[in-house]
Amino acid sequence: MPQDNTVEQPPVRLYHYFIAFAHTTSTGVWFGSLELRRDEPIRDSNDIKAIAAAIAEEDGLKEVVVINWREFDR
Repeated sequence: MPQDNTVEQPPVRLYHYFIAFAHTTSTGVWFGSLELRRDEPIRDSNDIKAIAAAIAEEDGLKEVVVINWREFDR
């Protein structure tokens, strides 16, 4: 009988955030919010910049600025 050498991995922890952001259009500044799930916590300004860039790319927006974020209670 073959042995199963599979190592069981612990479940990946997801961090669940509320993100508030602003973006510009030809008609002015607009605000939005979303829920974001990540497998790593938000640690620094580089993470925030990456989140803003991802929002801009996914939604076709320009000049996205993350205004605030908060992790939801677990």
